Amino acid sequence: MESFLDSGLLIAFIGLLMISEALILSRRYQATGRGKIPRRFVFNLSAGATLMLAVQSAVWDASIEILLILLALAGIFHLREFNEYWREN
Repeated sequence: MESFLDSGLLIAFIGLLMISEALILSRRYQATGRGKIPRRFVFNLSAGATLMLAVQSAVWDASIEILLILLALAGIFHLREFNEYWREN
C-alpha cells in the first residue's frame, strides 16, 4: 500500500474521477439547464485537487515552498468559492 501511495497513482486516479465529475456536471447543465452552473463547482474541485497535490508533494518530500504555494492556492480557490456563494445570497 505504501508503494501505491508513493507512486502517485492514487492521487492521479482521484484526479481523473474529479475531472470526469466536472465534465459530466457541465454537460448535464448545458444539455438540460438543470443543476448548478459550472462556475459554482469548479472552484471547489480546484481547491480539492490542489490539496491532493499538496498531500502527494508532502509524501514525495517536496520543498516547504512548494507545499506552501499549493496550500495558498487551495485557500484562494476556497475563498473564490465562498465569494460565489455570497454573491448568490
